[in-house]
Amino acid sequence: MSNPINPFLWFDDQARAVADFYVATFPDARGTTLVVSGIFNSPTGWPEDIAFVSLSTARDFLNKGDVISSVDIKLKDVYQADAAARSLQEYGYKAESWQQLYPQILETLAIESFQNRLIMLLIMIIASFGIGSVMYMLVNEKTSEIGMLMALGSAGRSIRNIFLLESGILGLLGGVGGAVLGLILSLYLKSMEIKMDAPGGQQITLPVVINPWNFVIIVLLAIVLSVIAGAYPAWKASRLDPVEAIKG
Repeated sequence: MSNPINPFLWFDDQARAVADFYVATFPDARGTTLVVSGIFNSPTGWPEDIAFVSLSTARDFLNKGDVISSVDIKLKDVYQADAAARSLQEYGYKAESWQQLYPQILETLAIESFQNRLIMLLIMIIASFGIGSVMYMLVNEKTSEIGMLMALGSAGRSIRNIFLLESGILGLLGGVGGAVLGLILSLYLKSMEIKMDAPGGQQITLPVVINPWNFVIIVLLAIVLSVIAGAYPAWKASRLDPVEAIKG
């Protein structure tokens, strides 16, 4: 445009109010004079250099005629945008998904997802160390009982398996308990329908997606980490000398 424009202007060539005039020009477009008919504050997430004109003015300015130049499609599953774009391209349309237009958003989501998984894994590893400590103390407390079992003919492998099984049970109980609490919290948040401000000044409901496989993976991972954490105490118990163990 030939004159600097306030980024928050509403342009309308039909305005009759006393306002500033601007001459708008663009390559391959018809130059036109626009009248400032209003000023507004840009909603959160909108570009700061945006201006609005009527549809007829935009068509005349771009010399496009009475045609539709673009169509925005809203999908229920936003991650199906690439597939939808490919389907439209097969019909000869120029279609671009939000992943193609805004790849930085996809990168940000991937980084946040990786961070969440990493934090969850670290929390579970810390909890596994707690289980390992409990098992280590249990071995020390049950030394005489272990010695008597071994004196009665129990093999070291059997003693080891007993403590590994106990570690797995602790991990199972902790994983199931955490999964149940997480499910209850997720259902509560879903029922609350928490509103969030979205780009463009809109409000959206906080999406709560409950994937059953996430609970299964978490429980299995808790069991595996617990068994690994209890491996050393179990190995120590299996290596005890029966005589020394009975003496305590």
